[in-house]
Amino acid sequence: MINVCITGHRPNKLYGYNMNNSKYDCLRKVIYNVIEKLYYKYNKRITLINGGALGVDQIFARESIKLKDRYNSDIDSIIKLILVKPCMNQDVKWDNNSKREYIDICNNMDDIICISKEYTQKRNIYMVDNSDIVIVVLNNSNNNNNDNNKNKSGTSNCYNYAKNKKDKDIILIDPVSFNVTIIKKDEKKERYIY
Repeated sequence: MINVCITGHRPNKLYGYNMNNSKYDCLRKVIYNVIEKLYYKYNKRITLINGGALGVDQIFARESIKLKDRYNSDIDSIIKLILVKPCMNQDVKWDNNSKREYIDICNNMDDIICISKEYTQKRNIYMVDNSDIVIVVLNNSNNNNNDNNKNKSGTSNCYNYAKNKKDKDIILIDPVSFNVTIIKKDEKKERYIY
């Protein structure tokens, strides 16, 4: 069984809060294609871990649910969905539509893990530490790695943490070009466009 998690931007760093934007459709397709390829590569046994946040986390959660629904009748298939909440009241500041979406996602998870009573970045550490592959949706034009921009976003922090682990494969998705780059444990890069 392979464990896969995701980290990525909130809507304000992507295409805005209108989830009907056609760029979100492209991102959904790329994420689905990536997880479906992993599902087949690892003999239809996969655990998909998301952090529940607005934006990439919820897109990944929805695409994970879609994958599980599609292959649910396959007796050889094992797809486990896990949501790792950073705190008890993750959705407290969200609008009602976002809260309803979050509740629906939670209802479709096989397991929900809450890291802390208060918000903490430890969720990202937990997800990376419990994954073999980390999918990162990162706009590098906003997050170049010079010293002035280090530690500016949770996505960048999580990506850097995963890179420093040295035992993780990383799948990097550029939300502008939709290019997919696979960074293997041995640091060789391969570029794919899904």
